[in-house]
Amino acid sequence: MKNKTATFLIINPFGIGDVLFSTSLIQNINEFFPDSKINYLCNRRAYPVLENHPLVNRIFVYERDEFEVIKQKSKSKWLMAIGRLISQIRKEKIDIVFDLSLNSQFGFFA
Repeated sequence: MKNKTATFLIINPFGIGDVLFSTSLIQNINEFFPDSKINYLCNRRAYPVLENHPLVNRIFVYERDEFEVIKQKSKSKWLMAIGRLISQIRKEKIDIVFDLSLNSQFGFFA
């Protein structure tokens, strides 16, 4: 299975420690799929851990509290914000998703 090309998304909206534990997953993906793109969805606090990671092509930020504030103000604006995030992710043409969130909502969108 080595040398196959794919685009990956790792979903991990938890804290910095959980993101650090998942860096071995990033390295393993790269080892078995060296020409692939690895994208990551994390929260704003974990973003600095990944922003200079040489194996991560793109980082998507999902900050639950920010989306909740938008939702409290306007459900239509919340839907548009969620739609923009999903649209950005879809542009990457993801082949394989590793959903580390254990959240059915992330699983549904994946």
